[in-house]
Amino acid sequence: MDRLLIALPDSPHDDALQVLRTLAERDKRILDDHRWTSSVFRLGTEAAARLIIELICDGKLPDRDGFSTRQLAEFAKRSPPIRAEILQRHSTMPAGKPSALLGSTLLEIADSEIVLTLVHNYARNTKPYDGNLAYAVRQTAVGKRPVTDSSKAYYEFSVSLTDLRKELFAMILANNEESPIAAACLNEIDELRDEYGRVNDEPRHPNIDAGHTWPREATRT
Repeated sequence: MDRLLIALPDSPHDDALQVLRTLAERDKRILDDHRWTSSVFRLGTEAAARLIIELICDGKLPDRDGFSTRQLAEFAKRSPPIRAEILQRHSTMPAGKPSALLGSTLLEIADSEIVLTLVHNYARNTKPYDGNLAYAVRQTAVGKRPVTDSSKAYYEFSVSLTDLRKELFAMILANNEESPIAAACLNEIDELRDEYGRVNDEPRHPNIDAGHTWPREATRT
């Protein structure tokens, strides 16, 4: 069926997505074929992306070598409704493979809102701060700019995160299950600032009006 899968995205027929869905429903082995997933994404519609999300959430779509999550992340960058749906679903899912796959998608499009969502999710599932969340923080805190229009080399620079740092500090002061994860995120941002430089419009203290020191070690000096 390779030729059919390759040709379907170029079909002028409006039912191409329904054909792909029906093929998967009739023989779930086709979901193991990367050509099926590639064909769905090549349709380039939000309905196609939602089918992928639905299959991931149902635990039916394997993600060999991260192909599906990378493609879904690229789609989410272009489509705010798809990004919002991934966020909404991930924020209510229990721990497990489907949640991990959507989480991998979010890592590739990380921003302040996604970092906060991940902190909530980690706390809800009693998951400790790890390399994945550190990666999301870095994606958010460090920007990239090509050296030239045609160059693959790029500059890295600090991105202002005043509001995110304030939110994370409030989580720390709340002294609940989210607090240690928020503290780890805030420490990660500070370490990245040491490496890539401070931002002029970003205060060193996350929220001086809160009346608490940061970093916490400052209270013992």
